Amino acid sequence: MLLLPQGVPPGVLLGSPELLQQSPTARAAEPENYNGERNLWVFNNIHRYFLYASIIVMAFLWYEAIRAFFPDGFGITIGSLLFLLNVVLLSGYTFGCHSLRHLAGGRTDCYSCVRGGNLRRKSFHWVSVLNGRHMFWAWVSLFSVWGADVYVRLLLSGVITDLRLV
Repeated sequence: MLLLPQGVPPGVLLGSPELLQQSPTARAAEPENYNGERNLWVFNNIHRYFLYASIIVMAFLWYEAIRAFFPDGFGITIGSLLFLLNVVLLSGYTFGCHSLRHLAGGRTDCYSCVRGGNLRRKSFHWVSVLNGRHMFWAWVSLFSVWGADVYVRLLLSGVITDLRLV
C-alpha cells in the first residue's frame, strides 16, 4: 500500500462491494455532520498532492521541450519533435486528472454565483474532456516516456545521431 503508483487513493483499493454497487449520485452525497476524512481515509488527499508535484514537473518538461528547438539557433530535430510529443501526451494525462477536475470547478453548484464562474465552467469542461480518456493518456504517455528515454540513451551512447530537419 505504501508503494502506490501516482498517488492512487487507498479508497480506490479499499472500496467495498456495496460501494461499487451504489449509483455515483448516492456515493457523492455527504451527511450533514461530515467533518472531513478520518483515520486511513486521510490518504485519499495524497493523490491531490501528487497532482501538484506533477504540475511542477510538467512546467520543467515544457521548458526543456521548447529549449530542444534552440540548441544553437532555431532548429527542428527528431529529438525535439519527440520531446514535444512526449510533453503533450504527458500533459493530457496530468491535466485530465480527476483531482484537477475537482479543483477546476467540481465543487461549485452554481457557476454564475461565484467569481470567475464562466472560466471555471469552461476549465471544468475541458478537464472533463481529458478525464474521459484518462486511461488512453496514461498508456500513450507511458510509451512516449519510454520512447524518449530510449532515444536519448541511443544518442548518448553514439549509436544514432539526432537528424536535423530544419
